[in-house]
Amino acid sequence: MKPDPRTIQTWSQAWDEGRADALPDTPEAQAFLRACEAARDGLRARPAPDRMPSAAQMWAQVEPQLAGTAAPGWAWLWRLASATTLVVAAAGLGLWLGTSRDIGGAEVAHVESDVPGAGSMVYRDAESGMMIVWLMVPDEPDGGGAGS
Repeated sequence: MKPDPRTIQTWSQAWDEGRADALPDTPEAQAFLRACEAARDGLRARPAPDRMPSAAQMWAQVEPQLAGTAAPGWAWLWRLASATTLVVAAAGLGLWLGTSRDIGGAEVAHVESDVPGAGSMVYRDAESGMMIVWLMVPDEPDGGGAGS
């Protein structure tokens, strides 16, 4: 019968703490104990390295391997997705700003003006027939402009 993971964990802790005699006298526990002893003997038989390489030396060996595994052909996909998103957002914003909106009997529209850097908006009230045009201009460099 194969022991469950919790039993193996308990046996491992007992063996690690030097309490191998606490393991039950079953064939599974004895096989586990023999495997642990063989692993320990195998590790002791390996010669210890004279000196561990520094992090910079290890990185110098690993970095070229990582560079070779990168997928070079997929970088353009992210740029294409970003550009597509910007184009769709700009087109949607242009459609939204370029159309008139009906606000309870009043109509608001955006129009272009010939004043450099200025924006304008037209408000027309359907009941009274009154039309108001706002011309928004940037502040003047000397501080004389009101901003709108």
